[in-house]
Amino acid sequence: GRVHIKHPDGSTFVFDEPFIIDLPLHDYKSSIIPDENYFVMGDNRNNSGDSRDSWTVPIEDITGKAWISYWPLSEFGCAPNHSFS
Repeated sequence: GRVHIKHPDGSTFVFDEPFIIDLPLHDYKSSIIPDENYFVMGDNRNNSGDSRDSWTVPIEDITGKAWISYWPLSEFGCAPNHSFS
């Protein structure tokens, strides 16, 4: 029911996701994300087709960049990594 990231050095990181209400019904089956690929997952976990279905996104297939965040409303505004320059 929680997202755990395991780094190559063995350390782990757990996402704090207080907005997730329903526990996910399935897990990611692999333990390794291929180099030059991204794991993508929706926040509507039980109704999302995402990388837990054993697929990842090659970096060359990523063409967009987030520039605005609208949820949660308390963090509405430019995405932290965005620059208008």
